[in-house]
Amino acid sequence: MDSFSLSEIGMSLQKQQLNLIAQNVAHANTVGKPGEAYRALELVVSKPSQPFNVGQAQIKEIKAQPIRTFDPNHPLANNDGFVERPNINMADQMMKMMMATRAYEANLSVFNASKKMAQLVLER
Repeated sequence: MDSFSLSEIGMSLQKQQLNLIAQNVAHANTVGKPGEAYRALELVVSKPSQPFNVGQAQIKEIKAQPIRTFDPNHPLANNDGFVERPNINMADQMMKMMMATRAYEANLSVFNASKKMAQLVLER
């Protein structure tokens, strides 16, 4: 696998991660019926089987239990008056966002450096 392909895969994975983080942040203050609240998602990449290969990426739910709140006047409240909110740690999501952004930028730098080297080889 060449450097263009590796950096392209890296940028694609980080873009996917950033999209999931944006989705989590957008749903952070939503309310749902008990058992139906939004669950935060994350991208999990398995360890590659061989060097210079890329592992399989899967989207998984974060195991944090929703926050149960007593709000009997809410239209989504159950018979006991409870609603659930997603248990999304905003500081954790912001940290993951910064890490994904930096990883994307690093892959972009590798792509651009490879492109520049290829151009130099073709010019000679």
